[in-house]
Parts: sequence; C-alpha cells; structure tokens
Amino acid sequence: MKTLETEVADLYERLETRKLLDRAKGILMKALNLSEPEAFSWIQKTAMDQRTSMKAVAEAIISPPSIPGS
Repeated sequence: MKTLETEVADLYERLETRKLLDRAKGILMKALNLSEPEAFSWIQKTAMDQRTSMKAVAEAIISPPSIPGS
C-alpha cells in the first residue's frame, strides 16, 4: 500500500505534467492554428512516434531551442 507521502508526490507529478501539457497545447494552438483536441492529438501522436512520454514532448515544445555556443 502506498504511503500518504508517496501518493502526494505522485499527485504533484501528475499535476506538473498536466500544466506542461496545457502550456504546450497553447503554444501549438497559437503556432499551428490548432484546436485544443488537435493540439492534444499532435502531442500524443508525436510521443507515440518517438516512443517517449507526452511530458517529454511537451517539455521539448516549451523549452526554447538551444543555440550552439551560447
């Protein structure tokens, strides 16, 4: 049985992931003129195609591109 502390940590992680997904969806909606369900599907499909988590895809969308030498 999970301890209360573990359960709280799990819920916190899920909330943070949800926030990231919402931010990433907003960026996609604006940049690609997508609806909210289309943006969610785009993240979901990309995650499946790349065999990674939706959280990782959302983080990649949110984080600015790195510039070599900066």
